[in-house]
Amino acid sequence: MAARGGFPTREHHWRFGQESLGLKKQFRYGMSVIYEMVINSNPCYLYCLHSNTLVDNITVIAHALGHCHFFKNNVFFEPTQRFARDYNMINELANHGNRIREYMTRWGKEKVTEFIDHILRIDTLIDPSSAWDEKEARDVVIRDTRKTVPGLRAAQKYAVRCGGGQNHRMGLGDQALIKDNHVVAAGGVVPALRAVRALRPDIACEVECTLPEQVEQACADGATLVLLDNMTLEATRESVAIARRFGTRTESSGGLRLDNAAEVASTGVDYLAVGALTHSAPTLDIALDLR
Repeated sequence: MAARGGFPTREHHWRFGQESLGLKKQFRYGMSVIYEMVINSNPCYLYCLHSNTLVDNITVIAHALGHCHFFKNNVFFEPTQRFARDYNMINELANHGNRIREYMTRWGKEKVTEFIDHILRIDTLIDPSSAWDEKEARDVVIRDTRKTVPGLRAAQKYAVRCGGGQNHRMGLGDQALIKDNHVVAAGGVVPALRAVRALRPDIACEVECTLPEQVEQACADGATLVLLDNMTLEATRESVAIARRFGTRTESSGGLRLDNAAEVASTGVDYLAVGALTHSAPTLDIALDLR
């Protein structure tokens, strides 16, 4: 919010930097007059343009009081620690800007820009307010996979969480995933599930199924999460209905994209596994310009 109006130490690395420049140009050419910057701190700071008329700025003040009330009472702003005694958002914004400038000095502007472009693009891909969030998709959770860029797994998974998604396992040792080859080697879904339980009864286990019949077998044997891999919409709906009878959660996977998320979510699955979030995310066009 603070940077949206062009807070200089934040603009270097915040996604709304370009929008800030656009707002400034609108004001410069008379296409936008009422303009303010509100900083979520305690007390809440408001900056008005001195060139606005008194009436305009009175209106802005009334508008900013609404911002202040929103900051105070909205649960999404709790992590900003607005009411902590030792917290100052203005100093925090300045520290962020200084940190980015240090990174630019150490590794170069191009590398820092590419990294930020990539991470922020993942964030915006699954933002809850983005276009994919149709009515049918609002009850499903977008999850990433282990298919990440080498060396960037922690950062990419953090970006997924920032965008409103959830993380799947960080590594192979965090959770067991019974896949098709394991089913073949064990002689079926149930023997594979029981083998994992015998070896590691303390670890979470997800069972990959390609047919509704396998879903029923896994659920009947006590599976808590089944992965519906490359199923048609009809098979997915049938599998979800089976899993719900046993109280088992479901996750759809295989060729999923955000542009068809609403269609798959309409089947009633609990999770959508989208590997493209991390291994194929495009970049968000951001420039880091020193002034």
